[in-house]
Amino acid sequence: MNPTHSPSVEDDTSLFDGVAPADQVFFSIPDVPVNSVLLMRTHEQALTFPLGNIELAFSPTSGFITNRVFSEELVDYSSEYEETQGFSGTFSAFHKRLAEDLIERFDLRNKTVVEIGCGKGEFLTLLCELGPNDGIGFDPAYHPERNTSEAKDRIEFITDFYGEKYSDKA
Repeated sequence: MNPTHSPSVEDDTSLFDGVAPADQVFFSIPDVPVNSVLLMRTHEQALTFPLGNIELAFSPTSGFITNRVFSEELVDYSSEYEETQGFSGTFSAFHKRLAEDLIERFDLRNKTVVEIGCGKGEFLTLLCELGPNDGIGFDPAYHPERNTSEAKDRIEFITDFYGEKYSDKA
């Protein structure tokens, strides 16, 4: 893999529909795995995993950075994703401090907390345990059998991407 860097941005054109002119690209790299935390069941499956390209482009007008050549059809975001860091004592302690801080700062007590992109639901569950709060979480990668919290009965997990069809929930 040979990344290329083009640090100068000369054009002030905004990103339109996720596409920027070629002169806005400041980083590119070909043939990278399209998922970062998808578990492979076999060695062969890992070796034949789909690859995609990255072309990062900056819009001076919006301030956004996008991958100009992102291909959604290559991505498999499903229950096979394993992004959790909950098995790390250090990360769990950080999570707890963060949840306590948010509860104190925003008076998140006896409220309904919505998390879009909740992963395995660990942080939402923590907010509901400590609040105590009710919760609604959206994520196709959620595994209900992993949630052993006493707060789980106060949380609705929707194993889908959030979209307009769920606007009554948020």
